[in-house]
Amino acid sequence: MKILIATKNSAKVNDYKNILTSFDIPTVTLKELNDTDNVEETGASLEENAKIKAEYFAKKYNMPAIADDSGFEIDALGGKPGIYARRWPGYEATDQELRDMVVDKLQNITLNERTAKFTNVTILANNKGEMVAKGTGYITGHIPLKISPKKMEGFPYRSVLFVTQFNKFWCDLTEEEFRQLNFRYKAVKSIIPQIKKLLK
Repeated sequence: MKILIATKNSAKVNDYKNILTSFDIPTVTLKELNDTDNVEETGASLEENAKIKAEYFAKKYNMPAIADDSGFEIDALGGKPGIYARRWPGYEATDQELRDMVVDKLQNITLNERTAKFTNVTILANNKGEMVAKGTGYITGHIPLKISPKKMEGFPYRSVLFVTQFNKFWCDLTEEEFRQLNFRYKAVKSIIPQIKKLLK
């Protein structure tokens, strides 16, 4: 039995596959199943949105599924964009639009007020479409006056958050540094026992 990665975001899919493979957990993706369904994320929190996706696809394919939702919280903006990290302008924005929004909205904010964090909530659902576990991971830092020119497709805010621990932007982290901080990795790792139990 495999676990279904319930997202169509190619960057997330690759991240999940790398993480789960490191724990010897076999996976299958929506793309491999030729799935064309779009599930509307109507939840009021990261957990609710992740739960909607995991439960829907688990029930649809009668197999365990994992899904997440991530939020980017900028303290000086009252925690925005939060759960609307991708839809901050009110629609599905491009990576560049989101980077530009950060720069624009923080132009009058001093450096010591530019703290921010990423939050990831990962939900595991069983083959009946019932949530059985939740994992959470965080990564904190600040947003410099000038963001990184480097771009990672699918991850606009990684060019924005400066990770104090390694004195570099998230997009410049080495693979080992990234693994130490990867909030999705932390979230998934915390529910590995439940995943393995389901696969048995």
